[in-house]
Amino acid sequence: MLNLQANPRVNLTVAQDVISEVTTLLTNMSSISENSWQSTLSLAQAVSTEHRRLGLFTSEGLILPETRKVGQRTETCRVDGSIQQMQVDCEIQYIPILKTLEYILRNPLFCHEIIIKKSSDDLMRSFSDGKRHASMPIWSSKGLPIQIKLYQDDIEVANPLGANHGIYKLTQYYFSILNMPTQYHALLAHHHLVCVAMASDIKLHSHNCVTSHIVDELAELECGVLMNGVNVFGTLVALSGDNLGLNSIIGLVESFSATHYCRFCLLSKSMCQQTTSCVVANDARRTHETHAQHVEDIDVRGTGVTRGCTLDELKFFKAVDSFTPDIMHDILEGVAKLELSLVLDCLIDKKVVSLHLLNQYIDTFDYGYIDSQNHPRLLTSYSGKVAIKQSASGMWCLFRSLPVMIGESVPDSSHEWELLRLLSEITALAFRPVHSLASTKYLDFLVEEHHTLFLQIFPNKTLTPKQHNLLHYGEAIRLNGPLTQYSAMRSEAKHQLAKITSGLSCNFRNIPLTVARKYQLVSFSDWRQNRIFPNNSMERSKHDEVTSVNLNGSRFTLGSVFISEKTAYQLTSVVANEDGDPVFVGSALDAEWNPSIMAYTISEANPPIHKHITPPLSEYPFPLCIWRSTSGLRCIVPRYKITLSNTEGK
Repeated sequence: MLNLQANPRVNLTVAQDVISEVTTLLTNMSSISENSWQSTLSLAQAVSTEHRRLGLFTSEGLILPETRKVGQRTETCRVDGSIQQMQVDCEIQYIPILKTLEYILRNPLFCHEIIIKKSSDDLMRSFSDGKRHASMPIWSSKGLPIQIKLYQDDIEVANPLGANHGIYKLTQYYFSILNMPTQYHALLAHHHLVCVAMASDIKLHSHNCVTSHIVDELAELECGVLMNGVNVFGTLVALSGDNLGLNSIIGLVESFSATHYCRFCLLSKSMCQQTTSCVVANDARRTHETHAQHVEDIDVRGTGVTRGCTLDELKFFKAVDSFTPDIMHDILEGVAKLELSLVLDCLIDKKVVSLHLLNQYIDTFDYGYIDSQNHPRLLTSYSGKVAIKQSASGMWCLFRSLPVMIGESVPDSSHEWELLRLLSEITALAFRPVHSLASTKYLDFLVEEHHTLFLQIFPNKTLTPKQHNLLHYGEAIRLNGPLTQYSAMRSEAKHQLAKITSGLSCNFRNIPLTVARKYQLVSFSDWRQNRIFPNNSMERSKHDEVTSVNLNGSRFTLGSVFISEKTAYQLTSVVANEDGDPVFVGSALDAEWNPSIMAYTISEANPPIHKHITPPLSEYPFPLCIWRSTSGLRCIVPRYKITLSNTEGK
């Protein structure tokens, strides 16, 4: 027990769990018969070593990673006392997609959740409602359709500031099933590992050494595979990741200083820096036909194409046709940081606010229980300019809350604040999970207005690659449905497991195998114990009163705000119906859009209105906390654009 608690690789929580399990076992030993005791000893022998445990788990469905050779590299090694350069195999740890699909589709409850049909109205809620889905004949087949999204990213598992920076960087691939209800995309159990490799090996042999294995499996899936008595068919429908990684997979230049860096269009760098028209950008779109010719010609300076992509060998998917931008990397980690920094610099120069006052607001602002874990960090100054260092979630919180903090102090005539207001509305539309054709056209209009104003306010600046990407957002939604389903935010959250595993193992001899095994064990545990469905439960006080409700992973507490039928309600109490399901009792709120603080100001309805509402909340399934502006206005800021009753303006 002492050795367990003193082991630096075992945290105190794990040690306590082990001790509790052993204590429970010893407590129950008195009631165990001799035969049962012998069975227990036999079971203990069966799991006494890691090899035996893995064998037991594999017999129950655990899918272990397969080591596959993808080429060779030169390494300096000591042989017989002398230093020599030798050729060694480059290996990846690969988890077959079809094996993973077969295992997860054994769960009948999960199979029932897969969406087979498109929306019955003209709204776009998923890939199935976009133009690309309608143009793919594969979906007319009979059976269970599987729409696969492939995500790729590099991850640094060693100290990024240490001597081993870059040496142990990993390249990881995940896949997820796109045609599931949106609440499932937030659960990490539905992001399945495909491959772990050393980033240096991928750089040496290109991503084709991985995607060729993926193509072999998906080509089989396109023809249909019998799994658990059901014909399962599908294909890859989207690529997700950061801009540099996706350029590398597709076979485009891996530098945004190149002449043709955009993976969506063929506009030159100078055109991308000045173009404010969505029509011009989309008319220059890359197509599979032109890309195939560019691969054949290989004119890097003229087209930006460096090589072909093995994913193009699939029958129903072509890499350049994917057209799925990532709103997290483009907006939260790009455009929002850039423009918020520039606007704050202008406001500080004009004495509207100071950096000290900004940090005071950020530090003392009441973000509520929802954003308490994502609250932004304090701002810093570098060479006299505001420096913003935030995570994606922290940036999203700052971008929504900062107007509430200082918006009332900014003059209405401020062009810089108008620029930020336009970007706020663009962000609210980009994160919207449901779109109409009109909303995508309005998004195009806002982006053009925003880019034009940016170049007017900052004539010495040019549009960055991420700002240019916004010109393609409207068309991307029309082709593929809402952009939230392609965001890398939840996929990147899964990287934390690799960092924890690497830090605890303290062994980097074959870190891809160590990480891949841990991922598969965690995934097997989640699916084995059915931790794959959103949390729906009620929490009660000691007086048996409901204090909070968990709905599809979101926690609604008394006093929070929820939205139903375009009306905001403050949650006053929760009761259970005959089936034991929660019923919200809400007090209606009048909501009015305030453009200066970019939020809905709220007040009690007059006369008071109380209403019983039974979830689900389809319009806006998340709770909202009430924020207060510097003048004391009570307000709410939804994560995405939604129109509430008793509002004025857009």
